[in-house]
Amino acid sequence: MNFELALLKVLRERGLATAEGPDPLAALTYSKELDCKREAFRLVSRDLGFRDAHVYDVVAAPQPRHYRTTSRRRVAIIRGRPMLAHGDGRVEDLDRASTLEPDSHHKVYATITAELDRMRALPKKRTDSGDVKFFLNHVIVRGTDEELVVIFNVRLLDASLVRLLRGWTVALRRAIPAVAHVWIYNDPSGSRYYLEQDRPPGEVGAKKLHGAAATTLNIHGVMYQVGVFSFSQVNRAMMPELVQTVRRLALEPPLRPQGGPLPIIYDLYGGYGLFGAALAKDAAHIIEVDADETTVANARYNVKRAGGHVTALTMPVTATSVERRIPQFERQGAEGAPVVVILDPPRSGTAENVIAALAARNPDRVIHVFCGPDEISRSMKEWRAAGYVADIVVPLDLFPGTAGLEVIVRLVPAPKVSDDVREPRRRR
Repeated sequence: MNFELALLKVLRERGLATAEGPDPLAALTYSKELDCKREAFRLVSRDLGFRDAHVYDVVAAPQPRHYRTTSRRRVAIIRGRPMLAHGDGRVEDLDRASTLEPDSHHKVYATITAELDRMRALPKKRTDSGDVKFFLNHVIVRGTDEELVVIFNVRLLDASLVRLLRGWTVALRRAIPAVAHVWIYNDPSGSRYYLEQDRPPGEVGAKKLHGAAATTLNIHGVMYQVGVFSFSQVNRAMMPELVQTVRRLALEPPLRPQGGPLPIIYDLYGGYGLFGAALAKDAAHIIEVDADETTVANARYNVKRAGGHVTALTMPVTATSVERRIPQFERQGAEGAPVVVILDPPRSGTAENVIAALAARNPDRVIHVFCGPDEISRSMKEWRAAGYVADIVVPLDLFPGTAGLEVIVRLVPAPKVSDDVREPRRRR
């Protein structure tokens, strides 16, 4: 049984109804939602491969509603007119603020809807297949009521469109002073992945309409520079708990003897260095790895500003890249320095043989962050086959109102069984 099925079972047994759409638990009181999630995770924890681990209860979200600091609306043409729709295509309840999004996000979408309603001619683009498409794919809003980023994802980018969106930017900033950064993101493919990175050669990737290319974030006194297009956790209120948990599991004794050398820490799929910067002062060397060049540049800057020694690499995390690039950096630390690997892959999990390649480097600890429970069982089987077992599991309610969970698993080398131990004699 997976976590979502276990959660539905618990909800049914308690006579609690869920809603349609991506936020099925948002109508429940949070205390009931959290209690059901905790019971469901207890039911599936053994099936997920945590037989001998210390499994914590699901950690509560400090702000369970209106927390989502990234939201988006897709553009749909309804009866010949453009409308903002939910990501799944629904157009219901668009006049009401979402239970999980800040009110300021709703104000942005309401302002853009008013601008769309005022349009007489609809800028369009003819695709390679001959279809005529509206110029706007998605509107993305990031941030909180204090500082907002608005991104227009478009399928064409020309001077007339830039003029139009500059006018929208003026209207947004007049209506919502928190709108600090406004950008155009060019995606001619119209991909449903609203920050698609693959573009045809020669296409302009992005254009600034107002503000800067990055925002700032302060977590436990560590300042982060975060690119406006970079992935970041959608629940900013929960990020201090997430960072503190990873930091504790990475460093707590007995990682190294008192006075021993500081660890070398690999932060794979590290983004802008969320975990690396938090650990910067407690490591001999931080190795940041991510596939996005701009994000890696921010990680390098953030770890250095936090006081760490850093090597930041732009490359995808594959078995080949792990085998060829990791060994050279273990010389950066003192002899006997412990090695800690942190990996926070996307929801689809690690690529083939990545776990085996990491285990072959014999790290002292691995902190594997799962953004959903679905990939846990497969990954735990791979870790066990490679000689590692889970010893601590901390689930966090990073996505309240939904059936999602963030799960942090610490893995250590499996205890070795001595060849001298005799098999116990069977009783007759």
